[in-house]
Amino acid sequence: YKLTNITSAILDLNGKVLVASGWQEICTKFHRLNKEACRHCLESDTQLTKDVTPGTSKSYFCKNNLRDIATPLMVGGRHVGNFFLGQFLYDDDPRSHDTFREQARRYGFDEKEYLAAYEHIPVFSREKVEILIKFYSQVTELVSSLSYGKIKLARALAQSERSSEQLRENERRLAALFSNLPGI
Repeated sequence: YKLTNITSAILDLNGKVLVASGWQEICTKFHRLNKEACRHCLESDTQLTKDVTPGTSKSYFCKNNLRDIATPLMVGGRHVGNFFLGQFLYDDDPRSHDTFREQARRYGFDEKEYLAAYEHIPVFSREKVEILIKFYSQVTELVSSLSYGKIKLARALAQSERSSEQLRENERRLAALFSNLPGI
């Protein structure tokens, strides 16, 4: 994200965000927190990305009217998720404040804050995005080349570390509790 300044994410086929970087405020503060808008995000992340051929990408407007691009993430020849670039507009996309005003009313967002977040949506040339999607397609191929076992191992190690920390915290709490009891 620091290199490209474009939101990126890896989502599974059910739309669950596995990894994300650089999400725009309009999504984190508004769309993902509102039940209906979030449902539109999930529909976009799953329905609009179906049938994208591995090695290619698909550019589309999500159901909340932002631009996204998806490319399949393949592991062991199996489609396991999608790599996304998103939450931007092309410099030749029409800017529609009226559409976002209507969305603010429909979702119950504060119109002024929502439109301010809309103004911060990055705008890129199609040429720049094409270069970025080629770069990220290579990243996706690299990620895809990792075996699923390595991915599961990394998750298991991270969960083990979280569990160990929780166990240490529980031990500290018990020690503190028992140290305050008389005669123990």
